[in-house]
Amino acid sequence: MQPARTKYRKFRKVIPSNIATSGHSVSFGEYAIKAVTSGRVTGKQIETVRRILAKKIKKTGRIIIRIFPHLPVTQKPIGVRMGGGKGGVEFYVASVAAGTVMFEMDGITIEDAKELFTQVKHKMPVECSLVKRRFSAISEE
Repeated sequence: MQPARTKYRKFRKVIPSNIATSGHSVSFGEYAIKAVTSGRVTGKQIETVRRILAKKIKKTGRIIIRIFPHLPVTQKPIGVRMGGGKGGVEFYVASVAAGTVMFEMDGITIEDAKELFTQVKHKMPVECSLVKRRFSAISEE
């Protein structure tokens, strides 16, 4: 996942350290995966989670992805000396603040949602929690 075009090719590093003020409520589905800590989620990680969810949900439910990787991350090649400017764009990330709803699921049972959450939380670089539409966190028994 990456943007089709951007206004600027390179960007400053953005890591949110605050709590989300928008995008923190479950709006489209019944269950959601919400970030507990702040961090950066790459496009590959979002695609991996999308595949995990799509494999289980198939045509019975639907998946809503609420984050998009639009921030470029640059890296210099190995063995290049200091100086010479900023490196080239390697991949794109989504900057996720604590409390942001990242994925929503609809049309599945609570057991399936818990099973999917256990698979997804191992793939994400930020700590996550499974929440229901009415803001009640679901325990991990």
